[in-house]
Amino acid sequence: MKKKRIVILGGGISGLSIAWYLSKYSEHLEIVLLEKNERLGGWIRTEEVNGFLFERGPHTFSTSRSQLLRELAIDVGLEKEIIPSQDSAKKRYLYLGGKLKNVPKWPLIKSLFHEWCTPAFHEDESVYAFACRRFSQEVADQLFDPMSLGIYAGDAHLLSVASCFPFFKKIEEKYGSITRGMLATFLKKKRSSPALFTFKEGVGSLIRALKSQIQAEVCCGVIVKGLRFMQDGVEIQTEGKVWKADHLFLALPPRGAKELLAALDPSIAPFFDIPMSHVSVVNMGYLEPVLPLKGFGYLVPTCEKEEVLGVIFDSCIFPQQNHRPHETRLTVLLHQNADSIKIAERALKKHLHITVSADAAVTTDAAIPQYYLGHKEKIKQLQTRIQKNFPRCTLLGNYLEGVSVNDCLAFAKNLSETLII
Repeated sequence: MKKKRIVILGGGISGLSIAWYLSKYSEHLEIVLLEKNERLGGWIRTEEVNGFLFERGPHTFSTSRSQLLRELAIDVGLEKEIIPSQDSAKKRYLYLGGKLKNVPKWPLIKSLFHEWCTPAFHEDESVYAFACRRFSQEVADQLFDPMSLGIYAGDAHLLSVASCFPFFKKIEEKYGSITRGMLATFLKKKRSSPALFTFKEGVGSLIRALKSQIQAEVCCGVIVKGLRFMQDGVEIQTEGKVWKADHLFLALPPRGAKELLAALDPSIAPFFDIPMSHVSVVNMGYLEPVLPLKGFGYLVPTCEKEEVLGVIFDSCIFPQQNHRPHETRLTVLLHQNADSIKIAERALKKHLHITVSADAAVTTDAAIPQYYLGHKEKIKQLQTRIQKNFPRCTLLGNYLEGVSVNDCLAFAKNLSETLII
């Protein structure tokens, strides 16, 4: 029997993971992955700079919410590379009133009686409105606002709670109370596992393992010029070559997918207009211990009107990645700016009293999809149009149903199991 040909556009974690899961059916499929850049991994990028291991993309993963990622790592032979976070990483701080403070519990405690008596609301609302309704404005400002910044670099007044934090909505609907539901969930969980994990040589090791083990032809540096959908297949036009496929997986950012598909159906363009938060990730390394305290790091609530969104204490969370006994590695997050390193240095001096110059500093620009109110319905309509007008095409990516690495893996795994040809 002739194998069916699958072409995947995009070599980020979504493209690589769909290639991995489809590889299980390689006796029936011929898989090709095309990536426009010379490297794979998308926004996952591990790099060594002046002897410091820097993660220029995602690098800390929740043990309780990244089970699929852990399973994938074991499947590709990285089980011994998985490293746990230190206990000190459980300490998290906020920059409030010009000082670093432990994440405050008092506003939440004060709101408990009100929260227990607040009825469930079954429609979508903003993260900020949800926090105010269930708890208080103080909780919204000091907990939910920085949480939205830390994950999405976004505005809690605009982000959809149902799309960004479905966990809270599900608990509210099931238990009628967030605190009651979280207590029940907490009691069911085993607490022996560390809160976070990553990989000894960085997340880039996962990308390398996937590249070497997927049953696919991987081609980097390939720029796609256009698509042609026919009754019996798809043609992918690149510089100097036309690739043919029975089915196409578009694992591109929304703008890239829009450019290709809107050229064939202009009416689909608005559905790809997903707002993005453009951030700069600044990695800074010091040959000496410069941190005045230990912990995961800190976030800066919007009300503080500071230049940075937060700082992660990488060398405290995962000292196993340190290449020297006393080095300090930090990641500073801020809205995209050409002077990101100077802004990061200024913030570290003000917040942490770090006055020495970094021995290594690099900046990476990234874009995080923003799930505003109405996001779920917009994506539902987009997928309906894709199925109707481009039945041989399937979308993947962190702009659809979750921005985390584990979300992208779950989406790809589900597709591989439900859309197998």
